[in-house]
Amino acid sequence: MSVIVVVQESATAGSFAALALGALLERIAASTHSMVELRLQLQSEDPMAALSNAHADLTSTCAELESQGWLFGLFARELGSDVLFERRERRGLEIVLGLVRDILAREGRSLDLPRLPELDSNDERCATICAVIARCVHAAHQAPVAPTWRFIRGEEGTSLVFGGVAAPGLEPALREGAARIPGAKLEFDSRRRLLLLPEPCLVWP
Repeated sequence: MSVIVVVQESATAGSFAALALGALLERIAASTHSMVELRLQLQSEDPMAALSNAHADLTSTCAELESQGWLFGLFARELGSDVLFERRERRGLEIVLGLVRDILAREGRSLDLPRLPELDSNDERCATICAVIARCVHAAHQAPVAPTWRFIRGEEGTSLVFGGVAAPGLEPALREGAARIPGAKLEFDSRRRLLLLPEPCLVWP
């Protein structure tokens, strides 16, 4: 049975990480089921034929398991257990925001992803940036009306920009997140809230 963790609009980094891990464990359970089915095929049929028939599913499951391992390390790190160590994922934003989309779907909300930059895998801020952005995007979508948001590339770096009416938890998430990222800057006004992420932590493909 799935356990749904309800997070208030002012979710802390820790409570959001717990929410994300709960959603991730559901994903892992589904992947485990796929691997069990593959094992049964290998036991009941000619192994080479089974692998040939399951090639596409196996490739997809392997990629999913790799992403899940990174996500598990990311949010375990947020909860104080650094099992991620130095592992960095170039497509980290795409992967973590895919999980945020799953979380929001469980809450009856939708998330459309804008064009996303990639991470500079040499930058030690990568994991923190992914965790901060995931929490901020989730917080922004607690508003009654979905916000407009996107990444904008500028001379000083790439900015995460939210427009529209802000959910109550967004500004605290942005302030706390910016304090965790060396070199980050915030800019708030009546129309938008902007988090500048300095070069070279994000790169555009």
